[in-house]
Amino acid sequence: MIVSSRQWRHLPSVCDPNVIQFYLDGKSLEYVKSCTHLGHVIVHNLNDSHDIVYHRRCLIGQINSVLCFLAVLAQLLKRVC
Repeated sequence: MIVSSRQWRHLPSVCDPNVIQFYLDGKSLEYVKSCTHLGHVIVHNLNDSHDIVYHRRCLIGQINSVLCFLAVLAQLLKRVC
């Protein structure tokens, strides 16, 4: 994965993947707009909004699961008592 640096983005030769090619072990590295690394989304413009939205949705899903579990637990306690 190659992401262009902020200070070099104004130069068209650095941003154009057809002009500059980077190689690792004889294979060309691809230019990407985003990727995930250790559970975080890294975007080409280094903006955190995608990562924040992703983790917010994960948190909302986890809270929803806990609330559903507690609702089922409350129903079971009502039946027993």
